[in-house]
Amino acid sequence: MAAFDEILWTDPWQTGAGRAGIQVLAGAINADSTSMNLTWRCWGMNSPSADSYVWYGLHSFATGGGVEWPSNSHMTRIVAPAGSGAQSWIAAEWHFAVPISFGNPSVLGVYAGCQNSSNWGTDTYAYNSGEITIPARPYHAPAAPAVTIDGDSINCTGHQLDPAADGYWGLTYWALEVNDVWQPSFQQANNAASAAYAAAANSRYRGAAAAGNANADGPSGYSGYWYTAPNAPNAVAVTRAAGSTLVNLSWGANGSRYVGSYRIFRSLNGGAFSQLKDVATTTTTDTVPLGSTASYYIVAYTPVGVNQAVSTNSATAAVGTGYNPPRAPGVALMRTGPTTAMITITGNQNTVTNDRYTATLDWQIQVNGAAFGGGASGLAGSTTSIPIPGLAADSQIRVQARFGNAAGKSAWAQSGYLYTVPDAPSEFTAARANAGSSTVNLGWVNNAAYEVNLLLEKKVGTGAWTQVATFPAGATSGTVAQSQAESASYRLRSVTSDNQYSGYSEEQSIGVAFVSNKNYTRLGADPLDYCYVGTQRIRRIAKGGTVIWEDGDA
Repeated sequence: MAAFDEILWTDPWQTGAGRAGIQVLAGAINADSTSMNLTWRCWGMNSPSADSYVWYGLHSFATGGGVEWPSNSHMTRIVAPAGSGAQSWIAAEWHFAVPISFGNPSVLGVYAGCQNSSNWGTDTYAYNSGEITIPARPYHAPAAPAVTIDGDSINCTGHQLDPAADGYWGLTYWALEVNDVWQPSFQQANNAASAAYAAAANSRYRGAAAAGNANADGPSGYSGYWYTAPNAPNAVAVTRAAGSTLVNLSWGANGSRYVGSYRIFRSLNGGAFSQLKDVATTTTTDTVPLGSTASYYIVAYTPVGVNQAVSTNSATAAVGTGYNPPRAPGVALMRTGPTTAMITITGNQNTVTNDRYTATLDWQIQVNGAAFGGGASGLAGSTTSIPIPGLAADSQIRVQARFGNAAGKSAWAQSGYLYTVPDAPSEFTAARANAGSSTVNLGWVNNAAYEVNLLLEKKVGTGAWTQVATFPAGATSGTVAQSQAESASYRLRSVTSDNQYSGYSEEQSIGVAFVSNKNYTRLGADPLDYCYVGTQRIRRIAKGGTVIWEDGDA
């Protein structure tokens, strides 16, 4: 089989026929060609005795062969110059366009001959023959496939499986990009429509496919990005300054590689969670009214690609009402009766938008210096007065109170002391120090626990009671001056520091102090007794044991 540009020469076996040969020159072949140009060059040499002709013929072995083509008419005559009988050469050139197509190459038979007039029309001639292989038309490089991806496989379309197609696919090449790194490619048969892979969590994938044939590899087609679910965000940290409606949220990505946005969900005052907003960063803010509580969780979304994957929820975190703990109240304790009192509370902040909102009130009581206790807790924060009935007599009372809200409790605030009615002194006695003395000695049992003084009152005759002396707390005796000529009554009571007065002790009376000089003067049968009250001498007439007259009587 001859190659292009090879010269095939006939053998000069026929006398007078000379020699003939053929050279085949091929034109250019590319994927857009529909034919290949062949140039045939034939040489012949005539004999001295006659003119000669050179010619060629073609036939296709691949298509049935044996047929001269185009015909014997492709001849060129060699004419002896002026009949001189001298030998001469002639070269003939023919051009022919051979059809070419995709697929298998074609085979052409070629032969060339030389004849002259002496053997023209007979089968006696000199020739040579051979086969020329015409290459198949080259394939174009295949176009880039259309590539898609999902969580299990890379897929492509656009296959050209007809061998006569100019972009015919011989192989399919696959490649997978995992987290920005292309993995080694692999190939499959040209009709492969998908390549499987196993997707891992928290990852991004992209597929590529390209086709090739015997002549060229085509460009790659690429899918969009496919995402698997990112990791759940770290627990959200939620803060809010006391007295502020601004809530600050922050969280970590927890190692997620590809997050396009974070979606914040919020529950307000224990209600259902609902979507609040989407953000691209790991921090954001929210506005929550004072007095309201909020809980949050975060979900991570991948960027929008072929798909958009979603993480599971982060842990939930809550933020409080935003209140400051209340300030301590003002507490006053007022008496409403001998053994009853009223607590008065001031400083209540009852507006729920106030950052020190008063939600509750607690109070306790202290009796006679013991520990605080009793009282009540969790009263409405709007409480401003609390009655205290049934207090024990002769007691020291004090109360304390505090406010509370969701942020905490205030400090305890204490009232001043209040005293219930003290117990009265008892076993009260009064007597002159001695006969004729102007000093009266007093004694009693002191029953009051919290008195600051004992008050002595005096009444002369039918006159009014008048305070005449004060004795210190705890005293059980004392003295008072009373003239010898005076007769009076006395009583005693206790008083506390807040002017709570006890009842009175028993009353005691002290009469005048008569002292006889034992000098008697009779007025008839009745003695006249001169007596002295102090330095004043008085006279009286006694009849028997009864005074029937004395100075001053009418």
